[in-house]
Amino acid sequence: TPNYFVEILHSYNKRFDKKVRLHIWGKIPERFQENDDTIQYHGMLDNSQVFDVLSKSDYIVNFSNKVTYQWVPSKIFQLFSTGKPIIDIVSNINDVSISYFERYGNVLFINEFEGSPEKDIESLRAFLSRNTDDIVCIDKDAFLKAKPEYHAKIIEGIFNEE
Repeated sequence: TPNYFVEILHSYNKRFDKKVRLHIWGKIPERFQENDDTIQYHGMLDNSQVFDVLSKSDYIVNFSNKVTYQWVPSKIFQLFSTGKPIIDIVSNINDVSISYFERYGNVLFINEFEGSPEKDIESLRAFLSRNTDDIVCIDKDAFLKAKPEYHAKIIEGIFNEE
């Protein structure tokens, strides 16, 4: 759940003039479906709309998996294909996707497992201020190729050839 990050955003918005608003799509706990000055909940999103929503975003927030797996979630490659600055909320120090985010580069890690809100608020302020004028190139083709459906079609094609 986004508890920790929402607390960080509320504190940030009380402290600084540049306000941040978190737009949330998808299935989330009911308490985050209440709109306020910091959160705007939009409900469920059709998979075909995801690219358009991401491309219109100034920043993308990724909530990492609390449980670590041996495989990397395909959603992160969709996020990378947008070229947008990413705020990665890390819940587990052993998250296998961290090294991929490090290679992406334009990412802020909010390490929820450390529980250092003052440090995270300052890191967020610095990250937002340095990314205000970024020009972003969005690669829709890379986005579509990062989706599991794309790879499923390739696998189906291999089996159909046999």
